[in-house]
Amino acid sequence: MSFGCHADGGYRTRAHIMCQSRLCHWGSQICEGSVAAPSCFPRWEEAAPYRRRRACSCASSSVLLTEDRHPRDRREVPGRSVRHARRERDDVPRGLDLGALRSVESPAVRWTVHVCYAQPMKIAILGPGGIGSTFAFQLARAGHDVTVIARGARLAHLEREQAIVKKNGERAAVRVQGALDPATEWDLVLVTVLASQVDAVLPALAASAARTIMFMFNTFEPLDRLRDAVGPERAAFGFPAILAWLDDGVLTTRIVTRGPLLTPVSDPAWARVFTAAGIPTVVEPDMQGWLRTHAAFVVPGMIASVRAHERRAGISWSEAMALARASDEGFRLVRQLGDAIVPAAMVTYSRVPTVATAALLWAMSRSPSIRRTGAAGPGESRTLIDMMSAVAPDHTRALLAVRP
Repeated sequence: MSFGCHADGGYRTRAHIMCQSRLCHWGSQICEGSVAAPSCFPRWEEAAPYRRRRACSCASSSVLLTEDRHPRDRREVPGRSVRHARRERDDVPRGLDLGALRSVESPAVRWTVHVCYAQPMKIAILGPGGIGSTFAFQLARAGHDVTVIARGARLAHLEREQAIVKKNGERAAVRVQGALDPATEWDLVLVTVLASQVDAVLPALAASAARTIMFMFNTFEPLDRLRDAVGPERAAFGFPAILAWLDDGVLTTRIVTRGPLLTPVSDPAWARVFTAAGIPTVVEPDMQGWLRTHAAFVVPGMIASVRAHERRAGISWSEAMALARASDEGFRLVRQLGDAIVPAAMVTYSRVPTVATAALLWAMSRSPSIRRTGAAGPGESRTLIDMMSAVAPDHTRALLAVRP
């Protein structure tokens, strides 16, 4: 493909990349062999033909649809969200948006889908374990300027590779640092350390010139402490709907892309950026309620996975019942503290009979992927139970009974 740049930051396309793959979240995933964008525009991808295939769900990208046989000049303004189709034939609907595009079925029409991306963000990932590495990989592949902040063996591996490396061989180039640069005006610092590690990095976060600092980890504590530490005007919260781990520095990851439990964040702007990068994200205004609900939900599963990993076998039925009772107690505690059970799917789950929860935990402990997550050890589940016990010591007996 060749480009001719216009003075206004647009460009002229002169050829097509033929792509038979499924169109998905972000341009770097549309075609094999991405084309480098001209210097006047941050990122550009094309794919053709389009026959009832999924299109990008990005709300922050600019999308222009035209018929494959009639390529013509396109001029887009970087950073502007555009969702429309140019009508080239009578059977092409006017004002076609991305949602409608998914249901288009017209054998007579071949589409070229042009996705032009907004200006890249400057993002630091503090804590590039499995979760942080997944965000780093997706955001870097989406064209953002990503720096990972690591230490120890992880830092050494990243300095050697200068990239996030996935098990399937895919790579995403990132910058690597051993400490967060306080003078850099990051658009986002994404904090994916464990809750037990956050106090050690709070001084660096407070001193940072970052515009937004998003805490993304399991916790049961009130969020006001973290919000006050970095400033309420730039604090944000979220949680990753991602299953991920590292083997010798190589990433294996599974991103939840559908269903009621997508990645939630408190900031709508960053929800759009993450979704555009291939991590479907929803806005959740009550992240404290969400995180406390999630702790009640996930702690029994964490303990089951750790035990199953250590034994290389599933948990017993009596263990599953004890963990189910702990789950019930956790949900009761959330309500007693005055927090809402969110999202709505968790309201339903919290009302499931104890024996049904036990059956689910028993079955989960026999899943190889769930068992693999137990390699992280019992530290996180222990920390969450301690947090629960600290706020209500008289209402956590079942949780303390299963504490690792």
